Formats: sequence, C-alpha cells, structure tokens
Amino acid sequence: MFGQSGIRYRLAVVWVAAFLALWIAFCNCFQMERLQNDLDKVIEGIESNNWKQADEYNEKFSDMFYKKKYFIQMNNATEIYITFEHTVRQLDLAVKSRQESALEYAGLLREALNYVVKPFSGP
Repeated sequence: MFGQSGIRYRLAVVWVAAFLALWIAFCNCFQMERLQNDLDKVIEGIESNNWKQADEYNEKFSDMFYKKKYFIQMNNATEIYITFEHTVRQLDLAVKSRQESALEYAGLLREALNYVVKPFSGP
C-alpha cells in the first residue's frame, strides 16, 4: 500500500495540469496588457489636459474591469479588490469632473494593477 507510488504520480500530474489550466485561463481572461495600455492612455490624457482622451480611455478601462469583475474577485483577496474597485470609481468621478487628482488615482491603479490582474497574485 505505501510502496505504490503510482497513485501519487497520477495525483501530482493531475494537480500540475489543473494548476496550469487555471493559470492559462486567468492569463487569457484578464488581458493585463490591454488594461495597462488603457490606463497609460488615461494618464497621458490627464497630463496633457486632453480630458476627452482621458474620458474615452477611462471608459474602456472601466468597462473591461467590470466585465472581468468576477474573475478578478475569484483570483484576489477581498481587501485589494475592494481598494481597487473603489479607486476605479474615484478615477471615473475625477476624470468626469476634470480634477487634477485623477492623476493620483490613475497612478494608484497603475501600481495595483499588477497585484489585481496577475494570476495567483501574492498578498
């Protein structure tokens, strides 16, 4: 019973395959590059006082975030998700009202993006 390693080998292979499948699914689902590009365009628009561009790319960023909301929640701890979602809403309000504080929110989102949309991100 203890000398048979066949079942252990099978379980290890199944576990590794399941982990890789989840990793690939999360990578394909999150589209981190697109979110990061949209956020960079928002920051570029705010810095150059082009609020139309900032608003356009902010809408794209927010729409993508809310479409992937449930996958992001499955992947993250509650605290970082709540903080990120709150900051997305604050950025939306700041861009719509053309406040310079929008740059601060965009910078916070840029730094937190790696934690939120990376598969199996750390604490």
